[in-house]
Amino acid sequence: MNMKISLQQFLGKQHSWSTCGQNLARYFKAAGHDVHLCSTNGYTCFPPDLIENIKCKKCTIDKERRIDVCDLDNDYDLQLSYTAMIHWGEYLRHGNKNKFAIWNYDGTVIPKGWAKFYQYTDRVLPSSMFSYDVFAKNGVPKDAMTMIPHGVSNEFFNREEKYTLNTDRKYKVLVNIAQMHTRKNIKGLLDAWGKAFTDKDDVVMIAKVNIKKPQQLFEVSWITELQKMKKKYKHHAPIMIINDFLPFISDLYRSCNIGYSCSNVECFNLPCLESMVCGNVTIASNYGGNIDFMNESNSLLIDGKIGRAPQNFQYWTSSVHGECFFPDVNHTAQQLQRAVKEYDVLKEKFAPSIENIKKTYTWKNVVEKIKGLANV
Repeated sequence: MNMKISLQQFLGKQHSWSTCGQNLARYFKAAGHDVHLCSTNGYTCFPPDLIENIKCKKCTIDKERRIDVCDLDNDYDLQLSYTAMIHWGEYLRHGNKNKFAIWNYDGTVIPKGWAKFYQYTDRVLPSSMFSYDVFAKNGVPKDAMTMIPHGVSNEFFNREEKYTLNTDRKYKVLVNIAQMHTRKNIKGLLDAWGKAFTDKDDVVMIAKVNIKKPQQLFEVSWITELQKMKKKYKHHAPIMIINDFLPFISDLYRSCNIGYSCSNVECFNLPCLESMVCGNVTIASNYGGNIDFMNESNSLLIDGKIGRAPQNFQYWTSSVHGECFFPDVNHTAQQLQRAVKEYDVLKEKFAPSIENIKKTYTWKNVVEKIKGLANV
């Protein structure tokens, strides 16, 4: 049965919610469904193949966020929104059935009073067991949730093009961070890089980052942290910064051979999944949502300890009970060195597990799982 489907959420800028929403729309559309879109954060980086599906632009223009402004219809067979819980009632009001909400709070204590918003949904869809457990501990009933992971878009399988990098260094270590948030552990990431390599090593960091001034307590400046690292490690291995929007991010992954993250907390960590399906040796914290698909058979995991999350790691409101992971800087540096020294051995070792991940973590599979929950 073909369904009429709405997606109202961030869709138009460099943001993980936008990436997920765009791919969900794309694969519902490919399955023959009538997809209507409303982007609440503009259309700066909106993909051309989904322009014909835009139903409402008023929610971007209206600064007062009036609830009666949206041009979406009111008879959808399925509604889906990847957004904060406080918006679930507003964004899932365009029909009376199959109201599904996706959100992943990158922390352990969600803002007080938010759990009750699950009542505006027919099903909450956390994207990892870590996220599922966070919701459950904060008051969302387990029988109101189904864990459905994210996926990787077809561009990672259908394209062969590579992004041109102006370097002849053999080992290209990709860091992909769209949002410069403190919990991304940018300081630790750069510190470990300085410890691991010097300019005599045949490596380069390719930093796909968003260069902007911090505007929120939970934001940090890449440039500021980079300058601090350069003063501390005067002979560090080079770092190449890419700040431009790339219509096909997979081209950049294919140009590199190692993926690198050491966040304090991630409810999924899509860049690591994308790195892995490209066959890159991938490094990440041994904590959070990425543990669903990362293990010793397919990646290098960083040791550390769980501790209290500082105020500037948390969003909206902070809690003294918030927890996060603190990666060990020395072990992070060791894993970086190991990825280079044992690259060929690790790539061969990880290949079988990564092939299984390619088959499992696709947006096509995600869409099929969501459709399986629909009552139509």
